[in-house]
Amino acid sequence: MWLIFTIFTVIFWGTSETIFKKSSKDDPHSTAHLLGINGIIFGISGFIYMLIIYRGFNFDFINVLKYLPIAATYLLSMFAYYNAMKRVKISLISPIVNSSCVITVLLCIFLLREYPSPLGIFAIILVISSLIALSINKTPEDDVEEDKKINVKLTIFIIGLVFAFGYFILDGVASFMDESFLNGYMRDEDMIISHSLISFIVGVTCYIYLKIKDKSYKIKLDKLKLSGSIFETLR
Repeated sequence: MWLIFTIFTVIFWGTSETIFKKSSKDDPHSTAHLLGINGIIFGISGFIYMLIIYRGFNFDFINVLKYLPIAATYLLSMFAYYNAMKRVKISLISPIVNSSCVITVLLCIFLLREYPSPLGIFAIILVISSLIALSINKTPEDDVEEDKKINVKLTIFIIGLVFAFGYFILDGVASFMDESFLNGYMRDEDMIISHSLISFIVGVTCYIYLKIKDKSYKIKLDKLKLSGSIFETLR
């Protein structure tokens, strides 16, 4: 069963990445827009999940405060990822951001003394090797997003890579913190609901920020970003 869920996760994640990249191309506020719509969609799904699990609003909202540091780390990683996405091609940053599990594994080994099996080690090495292979024979000039109207400078490419590695570190640390919390501190259901509620607050805040920054800004439904957010939430 886990293999089926993994396959669907990969499909949904890849689809959302492609949609977000396309929708961010001509959007100067793409990071705030993506954080906003993702947060709201994820928040709505969290409310629905809460009603299903607790048959109402009997959720202990103190869990939101407990989970806040982890959710903040995840959200910072997404902020970094969205900034990397609009500066560098997905073909380059995907191998970097999807290797964040390396950080999680290392932290689990050194801090939790949780050692993978020989087969697990082989799988990790195989995945990492495959991700590295995807990035071979690429140069900054080839991987900076081509734009006929704008002469993209090397500094933009470097900034994009810095953001990508920022996601790599932050997401790995957040996943490790999740693993730590799974060991008796919070239930999976409470973590999911807490994360979704925090994301909802951040999403609303992003739209308030856009309105304050540009008073002429009008909140409108972007079908492309909406579809990407749905796939992101499903994964």
